[in-house]
Amino acid sequence: MMKEYLTPGEVQEIYGLSTKWLANQRWAKKGIPYIKAGRKVLYKKEDVEAFLEGRKVKVNQE
Repeated sequence: MMKEYLTPGEVQEIYGLSTKWLANQRWAKKGIPYIKAGRKVLYKKEDVEAFLEGRKVKVNQE
């Protein structure tokens, strides 16, 4: 069963976004929406994927 919520470490492991970059984005109030439960930070898997999909660069295929 795939987890619905991921820790920053899991986001890094699965999607390659560094935990430092994620922390900087949180501090700047930018980037991927997240949930803060006490000291724990969680990202919803579909939010991470939507964030990445929104940055897709289209290229000409000839």
